[in-house]
Amino acid sequence: MDFKGGNSTSTRSSFIDRKKYKEEVKIEGVDFIDTWYEKPNYGLLNSKFEPVYLNVQDAGLTLRNFEGVTDLSVRALPFVVKAFDVFRSAYNDVVDNTRLSYPKFLESLAPVKAHINLDSVYESYIDSYITQTLELLQESAAELKTFDQVMEKTLELFELNIKDFPVSRSGFLLSDICPANVSGLCIELANLSYSEDSIKGEIIQSKDFQCFAENANAAGFYVDKNAPWRLIANLESDIMKEEIKKYQNNTTVENTLDRLFRMKTQYQDIYDVANIFSIIHDRFVEANPYIYKDGVIVKPRKISGDLFTEKTWIRLTLMVRSAELGISRTEAEEYLPHVEFVHDMLSSRYTENKLKPAAGEISIFCTERIRQIYESRGTIDSYKKTTIKDYL
Repeated sequence: MDFKGGNSTSTRSSFIDRKKYKEEVKIEGVDFIDTWYEKPNYGLLNSKFEPVYLNVQDAGLTLRNFEGVTDLSVRALPFVVKAFDVFRSAYNDVVDNTRLSYPKFLESLAPVKAHINLDSVYESYIDSYITQTLELLQESAAELKTFDQVMEKTLELFELNIKDFPVSRSGFLLSDICPANVSGLCIELANLSYSEDSIKGEIIQSKDFQCFAENANAAGFYVDKNAPWRLIANLESDIMKEEIKKYQNNTTVENTLDRLFRMKTQYQDIYDVANIFSIIHDRFVEANPYIYKDGVIVKPRKISGDLFTEKTWIRLTLMVRSAELGISRTEAEEYLPHVEFVHDMLSSRYTENKLKPAAGEISIFCTERIRQIYESRGTIDSYKKTTIKDYL
């Protein structure tokens, strides 16, 4: 079967070719995961639909390298590495004792990519985002006289494309821009193009692939349908759950993951959003240090440190997160007084992080929308016709 997605000559043919790959790539007995349509953020949401990623503050506990197999800089969660060692040993035995070999492009069974640090990719993304936003903001410089006007215009610019280009860490984590590897659950065995279906077809249709995939499944891995050189830990598999239970056998697997291996992005969102708006405002002030009227200087602009309040940060974060999730500005503004009330009542109790109560309330508001989105996705079948209404 010939798959041409990624090399199509027109938009229409590209759609048809992608559809062909989506609906026809299926192997009896092989457990694929569809990270494009069915489960695009696998491992990046906890059971409460809160965005989570691998906690690397204690990398000695949460990351392990593939010693003796590949470069020591390639690391994943310890239980993922252990399961991969089992898989690799089993499949090498198959190759040594049968006429089967390795699938095309996967001959060494050596990981070339695994965990990717979220902080690094997010910061790089935001640096570029800030630069582009400032260029657009500068076009309205003469009209922006006050701090509030600059903040509102910045928010408006964000909202134009925020579903495709999110601002907050939570929004970035759940976007197509963020690599799945930030979960620590992924292992990639080749550096290949994610967009070229022809390469994927060569791998999947090679005579050795089914055995490779079945052994990966038996070791507790999904095979990524849209990148068949990528294995992703199946957190529902018995073998993977047993490995995770060894860390804390008196609780659930989900609790162990949350307590030992994951961090929530929601408590960082307010600080990230505040930082982004502050940088944009202050760079705008550097480029436009004075306010003019009729060509005459009226007064100098102030930097954001003199103007920001905690409630400014809270409001901007709520507006940003709402826009990222398709929640109307009106609905977000109606919820804002509740968040501010909780902040007023509880912030003094959290001396190390006064904004934590407000962040928690914003998260409650957002996770309900995330739950709705992902429950809708749960009705999507990777092998059947999918239309836009399936995502709404």
